[in-house]
Amino acid sequence: MEVVVVDADVLIPILSCDFLLTGLDLAVYELAVSPKVLDEVEHHLITDFPSQDAARLAVRAEHMHFALRNASCATSGRLKPSSPSTRRTDTLPWPYSRHEQPSQ
Repeated sequence: MEVVVVDADVLIPILSCDFLLTGLDLAVYELAVSPKVLDEVEHHLITDFPSQDAARLAVRAEHMHFALRNASCATSGRLKPSSPSTRRTDTLPWPYSRHEQPSQ
C-alpha cells in the first residue's frame, strides 16, 4: 500500500482534504501527517478565512485531528525528496510532477 505524506497546503482546501480523507477511508493509501502540520492547518483555517465562522472552522480542524489520529508521524528535520530514479511516476496521469515541467 502506498503511503502519502501530506502538508498543510493540501489539507486546508476543502476539496483536496475531502478527497484525501475519502481515499484514506477506502484504504486506497495510508496518510502520514505530523502534528505540527495539523496545528498549522487549524491556525490557517481560522486566521486566513475571517469571513467564515471561526467556531465551525475549529470544529472542522478537530474532525481532521480525529480522522488523522492514526496517521500521525513525527519528523526530525526536513523530509528528503525522492530522487528521480526512485520516484514512482507510473501512477501519475502526467509523466511530470508539478515541479518538473517539460522544457519547451
